[in-house]
Amino acid sequence: MPVYRPDDYAPQAILDPYPHYANLRDLGPVGWLPEQKVHAGARRSAATAKTTPCSRTG
Repeated sequence: MPVYRPDDYAPQAILDPYPHYANLRDLGPVGWLPEQKVHAGARRSAATAKTTPCSRTG
């Protein structure tokens, strides 16, 4: 899993997050943010895959 180390919660990143979004997209569908200890999906397909409810059978 690709790791993204820049601080995307720094004041400059909050004011202009788009370079961070582009860098995350370049890493792949999902990256690891070690500072926040979370996975980040910068592509819509990755983000919706994690938030779409699963169907239950049985």
